Amino acid sequence: MKNEERILELIAETLRSIDRHSEQFERLEAEVKQINERLDRHQQQFDRQQEQLEYNQEQIDEKREQIWTVLRMMEKQQKRLDNHGIAIESLQERTEFIHQSSLEQVKAYRTMTELLMHQNQILRDKGIL
Repeated sequence: MKNEERILELIAETLRSIDRHSEQFERLEAEVKQINERLDRHQQQFDRQQEQLEYNQEQIDEKREQIWTVLRMMEKQQKRLDNHGIAIESLQERTEFIHQSSLEQVKAYRTMTELLMHQNQILRDKGIL
């Protein structure tokens, strides 16, 4: 009978051990499930962040292209301004030349007028006029 009792004790101990291991296994299973759920949430967050990064990169690329377009337009405008600047300088030089020429003409007319007035005075003095 002692052997039977000992066998029953061993069977009971084995069953308790199996129960403990089953409980541990269930706890581990629950922990694994929680870990998997967290991993899923993290994966979803990662996917959303990846999508946001891709969207941001597209926006950056579009803005970069817009900046290059504006820069090209600015370069064209700068060339046009440079050309206008050259034309304005040329026009200023011509205006200055015309102004100087006009001043010289005025001086010449004054000189001629003075000369005519002087000749008229001489002719009056001689009684010719």
